[in-house]
Amino acid sequence: MSNHWYNSLNKSEYKIDEWVFRYIWPVIFMMIAKSFFIVYNSQKCPGMCNITKIFIIHFILNILWGTIFFDMKNIQLAMFNMLLVFSSLIMIMKKIKTINYDAYKLLIPYFIWICIALYFNLFIYFNN
Repeated sequence: MSNHWYNSLNKSEYKIDEWVFRYIWPVIFMMIAKSFFIVYNSQKCPGMCNITKIFIIHFILNILWGTIFFDMKNIQLAMFNMLLVFSSLIMIMKKIKTINYDAYKLLIPYFIWICIALYFNLFIYFNN
């Protein structure tokens, strides 16, 4: 990550300390994985049903955000990517809620975290 480029951006006065990311993401990724495997193993969604395919695409989009934002330094594409992450997560959660409520609940902290990320991404998008 280019600290100079990132540090030069206008950012929200609200922020999360960098150390928080190191602890939050592993926990969230474990919850996402558990939710995915609950759905994947559900009798309502045997194996690779449509929602598990969307889940995988969503996860790839999430992982790509860092490359788009920090490596490519493309704020506009990162914003578009984040909107896809956000909207696909809503779609996933709506569907998963009908398959397994526990799997749905596991995604709530991730949804909150994505809302926070979306806020920061929107701020950077509109102020740079």
